[in-house]
Amino acid sequence: MNGYITKEDILGLTHDDWKVYECDMSGTIEWYNGNGIFIYATPHWETDGEVPFAIFSEESGEYETVKILTLDPNTSESEQLNSYMETLKLVIKVI
Repeated sequence: MNGYITKEDILGLTHDDWKVYECDMSGTIEWYNGNGIFIYATPHWETDGEVPFAIFSEESGEYETVKILTLDPNTSESEQLNSYMETLKLVIKVI
C-alpha cells in the first residue's frame, strides 16, 4: 500500500485502556477495552485510502459503521496516524 498507513502501523498502539488486536481469522484491526464493545478500524478494508470505523456490541450483536476516514496519500505517515487516532477518539466518545 504505497502512500498510506497500513494495519502494521496501527498494531501496538493504545489509547487509554483501549488496546488494538489483529483478528487471526479475518485480519481486521479491532480495538477493545473489555467492555463488550469492539471498534473495528482496519485501513483499506474495502477501498484503498479509506478506514471504516465500526462499532460492534457483544450484548446486542449489532454492528454499525459510524465513520469512514479518508486518508490523504500526500500527507506523512505520522499525520495519517494522527488522523486515525483522532477519529478513534471521536468514535470512543459516542459509545
